[in-house]
Amino acid sequence: MACGGTTVEPGDVVVGDADGVVVIPPALVAEVVGAALAQEEEDGWIAGQVTAGHPLDGLFPMNAEWRARYEAWRSSE
Repeated sequence: MACGGTTVEPGDVVVGDADGVVVIPPALVAEVVGAALAQEEEDGWIAGQVTAGHPLDGLFPMNAEWRARYEAWRSSE
């Protein structure tokens, strides 16, 4: 079956929000959820740095210096 030009199969996970809809095959759900949670954590950390007064330049996307700071923060959690 197709919906909006995308094939949707029984068992697929359909997720939507105000920005759109995504169809995830069951075999990829764990990988997609893990990546989404990791991105959400990273985005939250970046937002915290900006709130603390750091400029967005170099933070988004993260340059090597900010990536190292983020990884150090993650390993201390």
